[in-house]
Amino acid sequence: MKKHERSTIRDKQIESVDQFVKEVLEVRLSQLRRRKKDVELLFRGQAADYPLIPKLGRKQIIGQTFEELEALLFHEFLRTSSAFKDFQPGDQWEPLSMAQHYGLPTRLLDWTQSGLAALWFAVRKPYKPYTPKGKARGGESPETHGNAVVWILCPDSEDYLSNPPAESPFANEGRTRIYRPRMITPRIVSQAGTFTVHKILKDGTAFGRLEENQAYSDKLVKFTFDSRLFPQFRKDLNLLGVNAASMFPDLDGLCEYLEGRYIWADDDL
Repeated sequence: MKKHERSTIRDKQIESVDQFVKEVLEVRLSQLRRRKKDVELLFRGQAADYPLIPKLGRKQIIGQTFEELEALLFHEFLRTSSAFKDFQPGDQWEPLSMAQHYGLPTRLLDWTQSGLAALWFAVRKPYKPYTPKGKARGGESPETHGNAVVWILCPDSEDYLSNPPAESPFANEGRTRIYRPRMITPRIVSQAGTFTVHKILKDGTAFGRLEENQAYSDKLVKFTFDSRLFPQFRKDLNLLGVNAASMFPDLDGLCEYLEGRYIWADDDL
């Protein structure tokens, strides 16, 4: 495959919530025609067009591997989180899912079964350009606008881990697969959360990109959204009940929702 050749089924610019819904339904219909059976679509909204690798893989590491950093973060999370949550002894999947949902860098990448939820996460805040690690912009003028993206993954049944998974999330054997967590927090429930569990590559210093993974590259659809339309997308999604309060059913979400309702965002001005 050539360096700039797209491996996705399509890459289309979306200009409204209405168009987005129609395109999602068309993706589902195309999958039904191809497979002759119902198919589950997974969605991921991103505020900028960065690679499909987990948050941990987007961090700069020096003098250690991702396995070493991952082990340190996870063990410290288990040690320090006991005041807030009790986990079943020996279960690594539940605390890893909880850590991921509350922002700890892990090998998990968030997906949702809700297309509107993914769109909201893509346009949630004013646009901020993506800068790959180790590539500072220096004196360049910051981008005033760009594109958010929503990825759609059309998985097959063999792409999923068994539930509960037989192996540890840190086994790093086999290929990247999909994990459906237990509905252990209101956030996972409201966001219809699902994860891809990514492999760390052999030298321990990088994660494989899902869009370049042969098992998934032809199962991905990519939609883009001009950041100048973010305010209108947020207003329309709010009308449909998709906002910070519904995505984060706690005080954090309520306060973010109230701020957005009564205070102009930077891209609204």
